[in-house]
Amino acid sequence: MGSYIENGSSLVDTYRLISTMYQIGQWWQENKISVADEHLATATCDYIIARLQFTVNKEKLPSKRALLFCVEGEGHYIGLKMLASLLEKYKWEVGNLGANLPLSYAFLYHTLLTVLKSGGQKLSEYLFHRCICYQA
Repeated sequence: MGSYIENGSSLVDTYRLISTMYQIGQWWQENKISVADEHLATATCDYIIARLQFTVNKEKLPSKRALLFCVEGEGHYIGLKMLASLLEKYKWEVGNLGANLPLSYAFLYHTLLTVLKSGGQKLSEYLFHRCICYQA
């Protein structure tokens, strides 16, 4: 694995290999492999993605942002991690909230992140509007 990355394989090349997870899912549905086999394949892909994260340029473009998450009840996160690292490769600022997230928490995270990044003026406006909403 290490030599594969060190020899200059691209994220896209590597993700073509990981796309075999589709076949793993098919085999699991057809009872050709066990849940343990599927979990081992998922953990292996997760490890590869984590290793690749160290090769991605972390410089960001301020106008390119993405907030990624799997909706409540969805536990399959490998594709999400792959998308996050590809966006980061192209200098996007990515917030990856992971799997099984209620939508209300995603909205809350987005709102708080926007407020914190905007500085004092928007923070005071946000708090003012929140106080009015709670009093109503």
